[in-house]
Amino acid sequence: MQNYFDELEGLIQNLEEEAKMNKYMVGEVHPKEIAALKKVIQNVQKVVMEPALGQSDLDAIHQEVVILP
Repeated sequence: MQNYFDELEGLIQNLEEEAKMNKYMVGEVHPKEIAALKKVIQNVQKVVMEPALGQSDLDAIHQEVVILP
């Protein structure tokens, strides 16, 4: 019978440790990860919103490069 209670106590301790870890992850780790991902998304959105270079833009850049000695 004591073995059964020891096993239950072990399970309860495991659940308490898991709950502490989950609380830490939700309160500390995930918010930081979410903030970092939001910054990445903002940067990608800025790049996507920039107009694509057309052939005339590329020709103008090429001319500027050719002019430079």
